Amino acid sequence: MTETITQITKEATLSTKGVASLGNPIDVYLNKKKEKYDVDVFLNVYFGVKIPEIAWDVQENVHTALINAKIDVVEHINIHVQGVKPLKEENE
Repeated sequence: MTETITQITKEATLSTKGVASLGNPIDVYLNKKKEKYDVDVFLNVYFGVKIPEIAWDVQENVHTALINAKIDVVEHINIHVQGVKPLKEENE
């Protein structure tokens, strides 16, 4: 179950516009509390994005992906922005 939650969380996070990469060395951390899990997502964003909006978007995308996978054991999704990366040039 934890591997599935972690994989879905990673995929949903990386598909969110404005997310540059997952964190390093920790990207997703699961904390079991009785019957439910808290999910902590560590990520980097691109320069110029609005961090509160990215955090909200990641939370929504992860929540939706978990619900679509019929996983209802996640209580909280916490977002931790670890860094900001420069935007890539279009010609690169």
